[in-house]
Amino acid sequence: YEQLGNQTYRKICYCISGFFFRCLPTIITLLISTLTYAESFHSSVERISTNSALPDITIYSLVEDDSGFLWLGTPKGLVRYDGNQFQVYSSNSDNAVTLQSNDSSNIFIDSKQRMWIGTWGEGLYLYDKSMDFIAHFVHDVEDQHSISSHFIQALFEDSDGNIWVGTEGGLSIFDGTKFSILWYKHGLANNSIQDV
Repeated sequence: YEQLGNQTYRKICYCISGFFFRCLPTIITLLISTLTYAESFHSSVERISTNSALPDITIYSLVEDDSGFLWLGTPKGLVRYDGNQFQVYSSNSDNAVTLQSNDSSNIFIDSKQRMWIGTWGEGLYLYDKSMDFIAHFVHDVEDQHSISSHFIQALFEDSDGNIWVGTEGGLSIFDGTKFSILWYKHGLANNSIQDV
């Protein structure tokens, strides 16, 4: 301070205070707009619970179909949400559509708009767009072209329309008629396929 001199010190303080006061309106505007945006975002989030007809608070998977419906996989059934209300499909529902299993742990909609529902212990179900039952795939130790496990963890469709199914017992590839199976002995790092 003493080396700079009183005049130089005042100039530095004047520059700093001038910069601060020139930037202060911008800083305040940014803070207000950030708080306003955060408030508007928070107020647009709607919490949905079992009080809203959702059958369970646990949601394993979520997918949107080409009509804009959201499909939720829960331990108590498959749920269709249209933005206003829930339609629950389960093995004990009063709907025209009844699922074979309540467990809908993994949902996938393929390029033909068919819905694949993977379960944890009951195999894989296939429904068409109208939710008409098409097929149920289960592991059969006597059939080398059956799905590799009853425990479905992941679903994927490749560019050729083959459905890849990650299971607890390896990777199954469905070509439209039968499954081909890849296991640990075929070069997989593990038989438990978590993602495809």
